Amino acid sequence: MGVGQFSPVDLRKVLAGKSASVSPRIGNISETVSGQCSATDVETMLQLTYLYFTQPRKDDELFKSFVSKQQALYQNMSSDPQFTFQDSVFKILYKNHPWAPKLPKAENFALIDEQRALDIYKERFGNANGFTFVLVGAFDLVKIKPLIATYLASLPSKPTKSAYKDVGLRPVKGSVKKEVKKGTEPKSFIRMFWNGEAPYSDTEQLKLQALTEVLNIKIIESLREDMGGIYGGGMFGNLSKNPYSSYSIGVSLPCGPENVDKLITAALAEIDKIKASGPTDEDLNKVKETWKQQYDVNIKDNMFWARQIIQSIELGSNAAEVLSYEKRIAALTSKDVKDAANKYLDMKNYIQVVLNPEK
Repeated sequence: MGVGQFSPVDLRKVLAGKSASVSPRIGNISETVSGQCSATDVETMLQLTYLYFTQPRKDDELFKSFVSKQQALYQNMSSDPQFTFQDSVFKILYKNHPWAPKLPKAENFALIDEQRALDIYKERFGNANGFTFVLVGAFDLVKIKPLIATYLASLPSKPTKSAYKDVGLRPVKGSVKKEVKKGTEPKSFIRMFWNGEAPYSDTEQLKLQALTEVLNIKIIESLREDMGGIYGGGMFGNLSKNPYSSYSIGVSLPCGPENVDKLITAALAEIDKIKASGPTDEDLNKVKETWKQQYDVNIKDNMFWARQIIQSIELGSNAAEVLSYEKRIAALTSKDVKDAANKYLDMKNYIQVVLNPEK
């Protein structure tokens, strides 16, 4: 089946008995197309990719079903205190910036213009110029080259300048503490954030990840096991390069209202210990060993290799760095983690938002 010969009927024929799927996505700063298939259905996956770029179409019934389901979903979610809380967190964190993340309301979905949505899609995917395709898996290079020429090289492409657009969205600075009261059940939720601008590097990313993993160990030991104050949650952190170089660290702690103050105090105490002395060798080695085990599993997974290559392209880093991952892990020291804690966990730039019941 040659390029340009597809129709909705042909598409059903293409997929009959095949194991392949493709999903396009428009994100905050980029558009992506991801797909997967069995080793024998590579051509089907590439055919689907071609169709998503060249022949998107409206389906009125499917659109109506989507709107109806989303309205019902968010109508139910709006009664959940944590839904209101998360929406409040976004507003506090970004000071109601028009480009800030928002949780939709049920009535928002009735405002979607089906044709305008399709037009936006065509605008972003109608021109393949600037797209980089990464294929990882079991295939014969000689056999796949003609397929790539047929289905990818033939995609519509016009010269254009693609660049990340910085819309000026920044988290609030300084020390901010807010309380949100919602719901009647005796449930609370603590969110703590540290955000700021910082140069991106793979080395700094590894140090920041080590910091959050070490502190997760301490949060589990102290707040959950010793104090019995939480039943989940933890710390997460990340460095980003696009649309601007920044870092973001957060802590999520679900708990009872009676434990809020002492849990915040305990969490900050664990952070202060890392700032002062760094992690113990025992805790750092736990992190390193876990990472090594995960790496041994990941290197057998096609998606892992695809993510590494894509990340190297987006960040302008060396894709071969993944091969030295174990050496870089081994080289991490307690001082590296201590320095990261003092660099990124600055209490002068700290946001704390707590959900408490109304009574």
